[in-house]
Amino acid sequence: MLTVEARSGLATFQSETVGEAWPDVQDLACLAHSEVGEFQGEAFTPNIPLFLNMERVGLIRCYTMRQVCNLIGFGLFALLPHPYHPAKIMASSYVFYVMPAHRGRQAIRFMDWCDFMLGLDGAVAVVRTVRHGLDYSRTLKRMGYVESETAYVRRLG
Repeated sequence: MLTVEARSGLATFQSETVGEAWPDVQDLACLAHSEVGEFQGEAFTPNIPLFLNMERVGLIRCYTMRQVCNLIGFGLFALLPHPYHPAKIMASSYVFYVMPAHRGRQAIRFMDWCDFMLGLDGAVAVVRTVRHGLDYSRTLKRMGYVESETAYVRRLG
């Protein structure tokens, strides 16, 4: 995968492969899990082979936000055809996380850059899920996102 880089203040934004980014991403992914993960309190056991297989067939994108060489944010997005409109590619955020000290304008620029990159890859829309523990829906609305649905989770077993 071609690495594309953009600069925003002191941070750089990159498109990286999951394989090359995971050694850095795993610590931040664990932080994201503990802050807003679906199964908080349970062991963090990401399915890396799944992500690598999805990447191999072109269904996932990994974007990173770094300051100097330190990872300060990342996003993983699935790129899939819409089930009722197969000619339209939808991007769906699996996880988008920026360290608390770097949230704000720079994080918004990173989100905007991710959306731009997804558009270059053919996405016609981006779906982001906002957790109650970290609700940034006002920011998304200011960026042009519209509320589409409300999701509910019911634990089985």
